[in-house]
Amino acid sequence: IKFSTDATMEFHLNDFQDKQSLASKISQITFNGGNTYTDKALRMVRTDGLTAAHGSRAGQGVPQIVVVLTDGGSSNPDSTESELKLFHAENYIVFAIGVETKDLKMDELHAIASEADNVFSVDNPDGLLEIRKKLLTRLCTQSNKATSLMKKKP
Repeated sequence: IKFSTDATMEFHLNDFQDKQSLASKISQITFNGGNTYTDKALRMVRTDGLTAAHGSRAGQGVPQIVVVLTDGGSSNPDSTESELKLFHAENYIVFAIGVETKDLKMDELHAIASEADNVFSVDNPDGLLEIRKKLLTRLCTQSNKATSLMKKKP
C-alpha cells in the first residue's frame, strides 16, 4: 500500500507466485507527492490488505507483519490515533520506519510500532540499506516469537 494524500493498493499478498514478479512490481511503484494520511494506509491494511481473500494466513498461525515507512507526521492525527486503536487490536507485528524530515514525528512512529524496538529512523532513503540487516533480524525474531505463542494457544 502506497500512501500520501490517498492510499493506493499496489498489490495484494496473493497477486504474485514468485519473488521475481513481486520485485518487478515493487520496482515499478512510483513516488507521489502529497500529504501524509497515515490513517488511510492503516485502514486499508486492516480492511483490505491483510484479509484472507487477499492472501493473509492469520487463521493458519502465520504472524501478520506490517512495515510502515513514512517521511512525515500524519496530516490527520486524530483519525490516525483512532485507527491505531483498531489496528493494534488486530495484534499485527508492526514496524515503523521514518525518513527524517522536518515533518517526521518520532512520537507517532512509536505509537504506530507494536514495540519500542520496532522503530527505526534514517537520514535519507539511502539509509534504508543501512538498517536492512537490523530490520530483518528484528523482523525474524518477532515472527518466531509470535509463531511460538500461536502454537501454545489451545
